[in-house]
Amino acid sequence: MREQFLFLFNPSAYFRLFKEIVQSLLNPEIKQEKPFTISNLRIVVMVFIIGFIFKIVGLLANQLISNRIDTDYSHSEKIPLIITVIFVGIIAPIIEELIFRLPLKFSAQNIAISSSIFLFTFSIGYTIRDKVKDIFESVILQKIINLSILIIISYLIFRLLFFILIKFEDKISEMSRHHFSKIFYFYTIAFGLIHITNFPITMKSILFIIPVTLPQILSGFFLGYTRINYGLKYSIFQHSLGNMALIVFSNSG
Repeated sequence: MREQFLFLFNPSAYFRLFKEIVQSLLNPEIKQEKPFTISNLRIVVMVFIIGFIFKIVGLLANQLISNRIDTDYSHSEKIPLIITVIFVGIIAPIIEELIFRLPLKFSAQNIAISSSIFLFTFSIGYTIRDKVKDIFESVILQKIINLSILIIISYLIFRLLFFILIKFEDKISEMSRHHFSKIFYFYTIAFGLIHITNFPITMKSILFIIPVTLPQILSGFFLGYTRINYGLKYSIFQHSLGNMALIVFSNSG
């Protein structure tokens, strides 16, 4: 255990891992999911650290154009820390990984799960969240009700999509074999770009969408690496680790 911990402070290990990450991202290929071990967990933590350094670079680029678009959230509603930890640090990573990383193992079931959650979260969900907010004052109650509705409606959409897609399972598998790199890059970049919804949607924010969402785009590549080389549970862990780190930094002042 002590050797595993000390390995996290070995610069040459990070250099070797970074080279491996670059090679994998240049030619992405889905591999067998790895079992939960301390050794694998250590490597995922190292991937997170490397990715977090790149995310900081993205945040610096983001700051360079922050004065050009409206990114002021000083008047946004304050949410209790425990709620932030649960929903941002735990639930959000699970939802986002199911949307953007689960379908990297391309199948009718995974596409149906991903698409159903996406369709609800980024379309119907906005209307429902507004209605729930108008009815209930408690932020905790709003979060619980929205999550419950998300699960129910996403499941219904999933059943419909799966019923349709299962008929094309062979074609879907063939597409995955021949176009996996394109599928990987599509979901990775889409993951980053969708975070434009974190900001007020204006013409300026759309024009600057790449620098605005650069931190998430960069994070997406490292999460994608972990997903295809180690498995979904590891990418969820890495994603949660990143969100928790941001929560700590944002509340440290």
